[in-house]
Amino acid sequence: MLSRFSQISLGSFTSHDMIFGCYKIKINKGKSKEMHYRNFKNISSEIIQSAASEQNWNLIYDFPNVDDQVNHVNYLTNELIEKFCPLKICRYFNETRPEWFTLKLERMINARNFLFSAMKHEKNPVRKMNYKSTYCHLRNKVNTLKRKLKWSHFMKHLNLNLPNNQLWKNLKTFGVTKSDIASKWVVDEKFIDNEGGKHGNAASNI
Repeated sequence: MLSRFSQISLGSFTSHDMIFGCYKIKINKGKSKEMHYRNFKNISSEIIQSAASEQNWNLIYDFPNVDDQVNHVNYLTNELIEKFCPLKICRYFNETRPEWFTLKLERMINARNFLFSAMKHEKNPVRKMNYKSTYCHLRNKVNTLKRKLKWSHFMKHLNLNLPNNQLWKNLKTFGVTKSDIASKWVVDEKFIDNEGGKHGNAASNI
């Protein structure tokens, strides 16, 4: 998506203004995937035991076959699990890390997450403020490092000195396709010159 564009005069160099634009690159994350899970963290053992005591476990003695008895126990157990710990769905995108992700960034993110958790669970107000101060400082360092790594990554792959075929391949990797570029040229009528002609006033998405 073209975030902004404008024109500037080149003075005596040429009678035409230079048109420039800023393209907002959005990395294609691909299709989301689903992961099914159960969360046993906040389950109360007392409540489950109370509910289990109300189940008809003695019915297993009515089954002459051992397999039927096991199936009945499994059925009652699964009923309790579904009631107190239902199956949930979590959507996620990339399974692999981006190229710009480094081990240093990973360690800083882990430390930031640890401080955030400690800050949330700390009851002592003085220690809580200390955790918060350290967390905010490390959070800002993580954000700064992420921006630098992303910038270096894009500058490396969008270097104009690269061969045209390699540069175009990199653009398609970032989600910019040939069909998208061809169908999203924009002409701004306010840039029409006094002679009634349009001098390169088409602003593309790249």
